[in-house]
Amino acid sequence: MAPELNRRSFLRGAGGVAIGLPFLEALAPARAFAQAAPRRKRLIIFQIPNGVIRENWFPQSPDGDFTLSRILTPLAAHKNDLTIMRHVDNVSATTHNVVPTLTGIAAPGPRATSIDQIVGDALPGTAFRSLQFAVNCQKSYCTFKDGQPVPPENFPEKMFERMFGAKPGGVPDRSYEYRKSVLDGVKESIDRLRPQIAASDRARLDRHLASIRSIEKRLTGPPMVLDVAGCKPAAPPMVQVRTGGYRYDGKYNLVGEAQIPLMVQAIACGISNVATIQWSDTFANAPHWQFMGIAAGEHEIHHGSDPNKREVRTRELEYYVTQFEKLISGLKACPEPGGSVFTNSLVVFCSEMGDGISHDTRDMPYLLAGSAGGALKTGRVVDARGAKNTQLLVTLVQALLGREPAALPPFGDPKYFGNIPGLLA
Repeated sequence: MAPELNRRSFLRGAGGVAIGLPFLEALAPARAFAQAAPRRKRLIIFQIPNGVIRENWFPQSPDGDFTLSRILTPLAAHKNDLTIMRHVDNVSATTHNVVPTLTGIAAPGPRATSIDQIVGDALPGTAFRSLQFAVNCQKSYCTFKDGQPVPPENFPEKMFERMFGAKPGGVPDRSYEYRKSVLDGVKESIDRLRPQIAASDRARLDRHLASIRSIEKRLTGPPMVLDVAGCKPAAPPMVQVRTGGYRYDGKYNLVGEAQIPLMVQAIACGISNVATIQWSDTFANAPHWQFMGIAAGEHEIHHGSDPNKREVRTRELEYYVTQFEKLISGLKACPEPGGSVFTNSLVVFCSEMGDGISHDTRDMPYLLAGSAGGALKTGRVVDARGAKNTQLLVTLVQALLGREPAALPPFGDPKYFGNIPGLLA
């Protein structure tokens, strides 16, 4: 029997394996080509700890002809898709208060729900309302629901299993020699689907499956062997998770770079409309940056008067922005009606404070990529003139849900529950 086709089908197989499909013309209702297809909006959040170095982060020119700063240079190809916020102040003046970053309120409580949860609850039709990715995080400093942190997933292998219903490789003994692909579990469904779709759809499907297999290979390659003397990998850099705990000392970059393509797959396949990634804990002092030759711990870099620390932090931020660029490019590489997945997405880069060395909570580094399907005007620097981050968050939810502030679920500080004029298109 042929598989039943609908707009957002999943290929299902034995053992609970489910593979989300990309956009295929054969899966769209016939009338979708006679009228504009509804925009399926998404929200992706990329949060880092401990702020930025302002002089190397913000562009000097506050207009449409702005020149990207040193740290933002990796985003040059996406300049016209960016909205760089200036003078957005944290609703809380307390150093390292992580709650307001995405909730817009200073203290835990019923209104302390982060915007990923607000948007995820309002955009149904996916397997998960939201997915929380993490890199070396003991607990959530990013996502909150009614004042309670929502636990993130540090392990790419476990997130792969959660997304696709099977472990990477598809076998419980984890033996490298006998590993198979999770795609084997849906092979019969793939074979039944192919004759029903046009050549252009088959090409899209093949690219999609190849992408899933590429991620799987990265997570299930030969076990990493460490050269004990030099602490360098003697095998291809595959992330291997076999024991408990939440931290990978010396593998910070490998874990993050495995999570990014999983996020793209989750959004592009319709597994979720909302995803967050949290890099490290704001109080962590683990040696995350050994791969860049930086021996100091994460938190240590943000204390003291040594001017060299600003340069060290700038280098770290350049790395984060490079990963942010990979996320944007991945979303742009996924086509759907009217453009790409990125066309209908909003990707938010943020941190819990402004300047990490001075621990200043003013002028927070909110960087927006994408227009949320045309709801935001991009390619500019926007001066919020001291608006609270509650107002920015309300505006972003408004852009994604198309509702006036009064019609939104209650969240954030009620004293500042309004939008930022001029930010919406």
